[in-house]
Amino acid sequence: MKNIIYLMAVILLLFGFNCKNAKHEEQPSITEEVIDGVRVVHNLQNNRFKPSELEVDLTIGVNEGDENYMLLDPKDIDSDSLGNIYIVESANGTIRKFDRDGKFVSSIGRKGQGPGEFLELHSIEINNKDEIYAFDSNQRKIDVFNPAGELLKTIRMTRVRVLDFALDENGDIYIGQEKYRETEEQRRREYVVSRFYPEKNLDVDIYSKRPQRRETIIIKKKRGELRISRPLYVRWSIGPNNMIYVEGIGNYEIEAYSAAKKIMFKFDRVLMTGQKEALTKQEYIDGFSRRTIVPGESGRSINIYPLFRSISIDNQGRVWVALMTSQSYVSSQKASIFDVFSSEGMYLFTTIIDLNIRSKLLFKNDHVYALVHDESEFPKAVRFHIEEN
Repeated sequence: MKNIIYLMAVILLLFGFNCKNAKHEEQPSITEEVIDGVRVVHNLQNNRFKPSELEVDLTIGVNEGDENYMLLDPKDIDSDSLGNIYIVESANGTIRKFDRDGKFVSSIGRKGQGPGEFLELHSIEINNKDEIYAFDSNQRKIDVFNPAGELLKTIRMTRVRVLDFALDENGDIYIGQEKYRETEEQRRREYVVSRFYPEKNLDVDIYSKRPQRRETIIIKKKRGELRISRPLYVRWSIGPNNMIYVEGIGNYEIEAYSAAKKIMFKFDRVLMTGQKEALTKQEYIDGFSRRTIVPGESGRSINIYPLFRSISIDNQGRVWVALMTSQSYVSSQKASIFDVFSSEGMYLFTTIIDLNIRSKLLFKNDHVYALVHDESEFPKAVRFHIEEN
């Protein structure tokens, strides 16, 4: 009960509710307009908090003991049609396969530069034939394995820098990459989502608007500040009917594209406060980033700002946006916050999943799969159900 009260308090504080506004729920306020021929959905209402019951039915990962179950640096998770679970272990360049009961089966791949070997194993996707597509961001390749771990083929991507990839319902490949655009004033680096044609080594750009930027974490120490800077990548995901949902520019906005690189519609959300006018995402970021957070007993002060952690699509086609919060850089965080939208961009509700989720949500086989950090701050893989109240 104490945990529930604590989590509710975090939500209310994070989005600026006051007690008066928390006592009554606003009616949905959704408007639509057409801008330059594109339907735009504006979601203007306050948070509509929807509790959810979490039922974890499988956890993989131990802090000590059998090395096959010790997850050191898990980066991604997927499942095949039989319910087998595959976990990317980036540190040693392997994919660990577990059966539907969580029993270790085998390891696929290893560290190296040869066929079926990885230098920087980033993520995996499993198609409807249960073939495993494993992406190495360092070598800019995708190795394809059968469920037994036998290498079927290698797909090379001779690009400047490929950052991530995804498969659509047909098994077609999409990549997120860096490209350089020449303008009259400068040479600008952008994050681009493209459809990739391996047989021709050709890609067709779908999303290419946002300049590549970096986010900076400032850790204040007695002798000064330590600044940690890392690339700020665009979040994107592929849903039913091969609709591609991409984080937009600036404000809290998501754009939906077809595989034919046509923007179908876009939707935004204006963050509301209890006493002030509506805030754009950037205004919210600017106000929030001035705060100083002291996580745990470490004594560190970190100035950060909220962004999308991930975009996931469930079996109903709903879009789950994981919000970056002040606790997102703290591994001891106890819960994860999601805004949920319909497939057409209508804001439905905000909910809390009582897990420290460190990956996308994978909705598959009537389950949800994710990588998490437990209370001891060790990584785990979990399979669970979400019952919505």
